[in-house]
Amino acid sequence: MSNENYSTVVSVRLASSLAQLVDAQARAEGLSRSDYLAKIIRQNVGNKA
Repeated sequence: MSNENYSTVVSVRLASSLAQLVDAQARAEGLSRSDYLAKIIRQNVGNKA
């Protein structure tokens, strides 16, 4: 496998794992994925976003 293909596979797997973690945390907090992500953005960027 070329380095480029390997990097793509790793990136896709990381993105998939991150999406699963976000979904699990959103469910645990009783929020939709988008509401949870908005909450995280507000916490990290402030209300400027």
